[in-house]
Amino acid sequence: MRFFFTYRPYNLFSWLVRTLTGQPYSHVALQMEDGLVYEAVLGGCRRQTLDQFLHKNYVAHVAYLPGETPLMHMRAVSKLGAAYDVPALLWFLLFLTTDRLGWKIPRLVINPKWLLCSEYVHYIVTGDLETVTPREVDEASSL
Repeated sequence: MRFFFTYRPYNLFSWLVRTLTGQPYSHVALQMEDGLVYEAVLGGCRRQTLDQFLHKNYVAHVAYLPGETPLMHMRAVSKLGAAYDVPALLWFLLFLTTDRLGWKIPRLVINPKWLLCSEYVHYIVTGDLETVTPREVDEASSL
């Protein structure tokens, strides 16, 4: 499996996330052994070819995780079409802003019907539905 940490240079949300996190990426997706890339975007959870994915995304970082299991693939497929969590994205931007200011606000409780990109990838790999950021996925994939 390959994790792609990407950004879109002319996208306001991508710029905001990169600016607020200080990271060179704002999005995470996962390429599984079937060769397809799984991601959650405004249109919902989807899969596409690597060429289709790279046509719209600039790759800032790639991480590898050995040991894909059939269960991971089943989890990826089970959430295809699930809606993108727009309210959580707005909360995420608020969370990042307050964190930079030194203020602490609680994390959201995840709605399993809606997913952010990092939540979808985290769910595929671990089976846990919880709020995680692309940076937390990157840190976990580096272990």
